[in-house]
Amino acid sequence: ATYNQKQMWTFAEHHPENTSYNVCLACEILSSFDPSVLKKCFETLVERHEIFRTTFFEKDGEIVQQIHDHMTLPFEVVDSADLSKETLEEEVQTKIREKYDLEKGPLARVTLFMRKDGKAVLVFAMHHIVWDAWSMGVFIQELNHIYSALLHHRPISLPPLEQQNKDLSYWQIRFLNTELGKKQFAYWQQELAALPPINLPFDRPPLPNRVYQGLFVSLMVEKELLDGVKKVLEKSSISLHTFFMAIYKVLLFRYTGQYDFAINTPIPGRLRADTERKKIDFASNIGYFVNVAIVRSRIKTGSTFFDFLNALQKTVLLNREHQDFPILSLAEEINVKIPEVGYNFLKARPDDKIHPLSLLFEGHTLQLDDLVIGSFPQSIQADAFDLNITLLESDGKLNGSISSRTDIFNLATIERMSRHFLQIVSSVVQNPDVKLEEIDLITSEDILSNRINNTVRSFPALRSILEPFEQQTRTAPHHTAASCEGDSLTYEELDLFSNQVAHILKQKGVQAEQFVGICVERKVD
Repeated sequence: ATYNQKQMWTFAEHHPENTSYNVCLACEILSSFDPSVLKKCFETLVERHEIFRTTFFEKDGEIVQQIHDHMTLPFEVVDSADLSKETLEEEVQTKIREKYDLEKGPLARVTLFMRKDGKAVLVFAMHHIVWDAWSMGVFIQELNHIYSALLHHRPISLPPLEQQNKDLSYWQIRFLNTELGKKQFAYWQQELAALPPINLPFDRPPLPNRVYQGLFVSLMVEKELLDGVKKVLEKSSISLHTFFMAIYKVLLFRYTGQYDFAINTPIPGRLRADTERKKIDFASNIGYFVNVAIVRSRIKTGSTFFDFLNALQKTVLLNREHQDFPILSLAEEINVKIPEVGYNFLKARPDDKIHPLSLLFEGHTLQLDDLVIGSFPQSIQADAFDLNITLLESDGKLNGSISSRTDIFNLATIERMSRHFLQIVSSVVQNPDVKLEEIDLITSEDILSNRINNTVRSFPALRSILEPFEQQTRTAPHHTAASCEGDSLTYEELDLFSNQVAHILKQKGVQAEQFVGICVERKVD
């Protein structure tokens, strides 16, 4: 198994009731169709892609793949003609939440909820271990070809797959022992050295047994604002991907006060450097091929947005040169925690005018021969990230979402973050040379709703002001407690430092309840 698949398998072993790695494509079929033809399409896809016939188990301490010669995906047809829209949506969510047995399989299932007039809702649900965002594009293209061929009684003429998902596992083992693999290891080892955790301003501190119930807020960059962004970038080689990553990082900088932090962002991982300097192309495969890049920023005091954007561009390009290295293997070796703050920018491929993932957003349709499919609303049931932003550029538009979990953030907080994200975009479009510390986050909605100045909070009775600090030191010792001009102290370090100061004061005869004057320079130590 690949490193990512091992991580998912381990997670499933420790959290058997958790469904945060359940993913699906739920869409509405808006035209009449023959369910038996659609069923044959899925049978053909299962035969073509080994990953749909793959299960995972532990052998001699290693997680391995077992590829079966034959495996049938459940294909259930449900009469839902008399169900209300609300009840149907609940039934769809129930299907999405159904658990998977990674050792027994199958790890995907199909349900057709038949509606009136021959229309239906298609739910193609699967475990993330066999699927990624790129896979959806492959799936839609091949479904279009197979469906059209079967419908018109033509032969299916898809080119044979040169590689399958298992070949990525073999590739990772070989690559780590090559000179190129060792060079990329050294790069990431240096890049991630002494990486501090990102200290998000949670509404509630994370619990040891976290809750994976998701929060989801839609995000849309209007065409006029997007045109303004493109005008700012027109004389540079900076992409929209990097620009909006910079916006996200500015948002995090302003919310955390940290000058040194990192986020993680997925890399498609479809084109891999071979051990013989050749390229292995997985572009036509369905499966989980994503690699993770950890994008670290060390912000200089007084930096303008354009300074920061150019610095980020250099980091992104360097990361891209070293993108083949499986970061999870390094994280295990040097004990680096992957940031649970994610950024995912999706863009339609040149041969896709509309990205297939646009079906995840309301109002979009795709046509496959005479089969018309449209988006179907689906609520987010789970999220493994503390905070995650997904943006999709398609057909000249930019849609997206910000998501998190209910155990750490309130919905109102995520909604406020989405407003502030757009406010930052607007600010830097008007003045790209604005200093990061001076970007105004307050929106008209914040002012009208009095959210900014309504700071009254209820706190439990405390013996002293030190009590919440001591509790935070116990529960999150490695989170940032104080930062100033790029320097920072964790709660554990601050606790040790304060104990040292207290010891010195005692030696000098200071008694309890006695006032002590303080005159120090403005820095964390």
